[in-house]
Amino acid sequence: MPTPPNAFTTIQAAINAASPGDTVVVPAGTYVEQINMAEGVHVDGAGRDETLVVGGFVFTGFTTDTVLSDLSVFDTGYATGGTAYTYDLIVINGGDATLRDVGAFYGRYGIYAYFADEVTVDDARLGANWYGANAIGTTAFDISNSFVYSGGVGGIVTYGGSGGDIFNNTVIANGYGGGSTAYLTGGISSGSGGSERIYNNILVSNYYGLNCASCAASWGDNLVWGNSTDYVNDASAAASDLSADPRFNNPSEGDYSLASTSPCIDAGNSSLFASTDKDGESRPQGAGVDIGFDEYASSTYDLVISEVMADPLNESTGEFVEIYNAGTTSVDLAGLVLTDGDATDVLQAWAGGSTTLAPGAYAVLIDTDYASNYSIASGVSVLSAGQSHLDGASAIGRADHPKPRIGGDQDRSACRPSWSPSTTSPTRAWRAHGATRCGTSWS
Repeated sequence: MPTPPNAFTTIQAAINAASPGDTVVVPAGTYVEQINMAEGVHVDGAGRDETLVVGGFVFTGFTTDTVLSDLSVFDTGYATGGTAYTYDLIVINGGDATLRDVGAFYGRYGIYAYFADEVTVDDARLGANWYGANAIGTTAFDISNSFVYSGGVGGIVTYGGSGGDIFNNTVIANGYGGGSTAYLTGGISSGSGGSERIYNNILVSNYYGLNCASCAASWGDNLVWGNSTDYVNDASAAASDLSADPRFNNPSEGDYSLASTSPCIDAGNSSLFASTDKDGESRPQGAGVDIGFDEYASSTYDLVISEVMADPLNESTGEFVEIYNAGTTSVDLAGLVLTDGDATDVLQAWAGGSTTLAPGAYAVLIDTDYASNYSIASGVSVLSAGQSHLDGASAIGRADHPKPRIGGDQDRSACRPSWSPSTTSPTRAWRAHGATRCGTSWS
């Protein structure tokens, strides 16, 4: 693949050349860098499983929309020598920041907001950090739809005058590295001086579930169950809280979406909630808002992702996603959302073709940059995603309609990069995602 004329050898070099309003697109690969963000610049990876940064990101006093999305950050000490909790991974020193679809693993603080103004975190995966997310003196620290797990001391922690909304998160197995000897340990902890609103969260298997240490937070409609101690210090069960097994789909395989028998379904607060879930689907899908990062949805149709072909190192070889209608009625695919847990694509017609898929029929989603390279049988519906690249697939559904659960939800992608230094370059404009080749299919 030829190198674009505006490619750079490091993420930092691309950021330094960018202007407010620019997007730095970082292809799949592993990048070893400590990176300073720039005012108004959006840094966008190829997905949490595809773009891996060993190092960290720092936001410093920004007042315009500065965004980090679709990548994961790993502690340098852990990646190079197996020693976790060495560095802070995503740091916001004052000002504003937006984090979407990011991961942070094995760091001291996965996300650290220090006397910031407005910090918005949506659909994060924060795992095996000392603290998953920590906000001190931050005016509005909003975190939603995030999975926060295995933090040595704490999952989500706010104190020192922090405010904001902690809505619809799933917080599992935090606090066993510090226990009662650490300050603000456990699943969700709030210290003095803040005004957080803590609603619609699942707190399970933590050392402490909900911890209020002289806090001014309000909470309710959380499921708090199976922790060593469910409520500690000034925290106590709200009348609307649940104490029951949340009934995840398949937690032993990493699937923490809600099973059809979960007590979290329709049990959340209908006024204080995140408007979409971790998959970008609107809430509510049923009679009420669900608790946790997943909004349960049943399906009235039966679609199967029957094959996925991804070869991002050689885009012209014919990447595609094949969809099969295993049901008994026709389905209009227009507007369906295809997701691999990291990114979503909205299906639409290609070249004026039909988007209606008859029972027993197939549709193919193609890479429109190479439309002439495909040999597709007549009668097969051809679709596009409204963009030039495909992001992989493990689930399909409609943003405003219940979606079928195909293969569960394990943050699984069509391709996972190998752990090695990247040979690709970040760019200021669009370019194809680089990754290892695979031909995985789901059925």
